[in-house]
Amino acid sequence: MTPADQRTAALAIANERRARAAAVRRRVHDRELSVTDVLEHDDLLDQARTLRVATLLRAAPYVGPDRAQRILRRARVDGDLRLGDLEHRPHARARLADAYVALQPPSSRSAA
Repeated sequence: MTPADQRTAALAIANERRARAAAVRRRVHDRELSVTDVLEHDDLLDQARTLRVATLLRAAPYVGPDRAQRILRRARVDGDLRLGDLEHRPHARARLADAYVALQPPSSRSAA
């Protein structure tokens, strides 16, 4: 395989991963999924593994930069981590899900 073929193959793989992550982010934004759904299901986490944790949080309804930072501080998770980094950290995933649910406005908790 030539270097040009390798670059083309790598770009195709990267584009596929970005598209899968964007689809999960869009589903969270459209309320088809919640952040806790993504964190609790390994297949969804794998699809969104290239997304940063803070980006996923900000995609959720009622979560802007400030609320996302409060959730991250409460969960003691770095927002710059990618979701794939949480794959083998079940305690961090659980803390993040708990903080997300706890810091939602009362009107949106039933939708989450």
